[in-house]
Amino acid sequence: MYEYCIIAPSHLSLDKLKLQSSEDFFHNALIYSLDGLANWSESIRVWTEGAIENDLPVYWMVSDWRFNNEDLALFDEASTFLPGARGHNRNIDSNLISTEHVSALAKKSVRILDHMVANYPSVKLIFWCLYQRTRNHISKTVPSEYAYDAMVRRYPNNVLDIDAFLNRFDVTFEGCVLDDGGHPNRLGYRLLSSMVGPRSHR
Repeated sequence: MYEYCIIAPSHLSLDKLKLQSSEDFFHNALIYSLDGLANWSESIRVWTEGAIENDLPVYWMVSDWRFNNEDLALFDEASTFLPGARGHNRNIDSNLISTEHVSALAKKSVRILDHMVANYPSVKLIFWCLYQRTRNHISKTVPSEYAYDAMVRRYPNNVLDIDAFLNRFDVTFEGCVLDDGGHPNRLGYRLLSSMVGPRSHR
């Protein structure tokens, strides 16, 4: 029986959980994980609605702003989600990485986040990828207005602040990840498991 729902990119795929012997940390979770899941994938809204209809708390592990960065050409000022399960492995086009491009992608993601917290105010946000990019291994292409601290300030009622959990368990974020992509190791999965679930939901 599922007790909560997590929406995430590849960080929470079953394969990666198994590699770190961490499946048991999330044994009661309904996990929707897609490699390179773009924040504007319509699947995120569909999965959220389904979980809420079944009275499951929803945790969204918000993706790297750059995932599916080739989608930028499809955006318009009025659009929110784009159709389908958007995302795949190695879906960051290195030719499209610049401060201006990342800023446009982040702006689109924030529009989606605003929509989500307005329509599903109980959803909880975990900015794991953004913490990696703007706190652990700082990227010069992410503008400060779209960095981790800015998102914590923007969504105070929805963010699960990673710093608070790192301090609680006296660990470092660097000690919780395997690589530059911020994929969790076993300690990272243990930390994430402490952040989610009915007892953690506020």
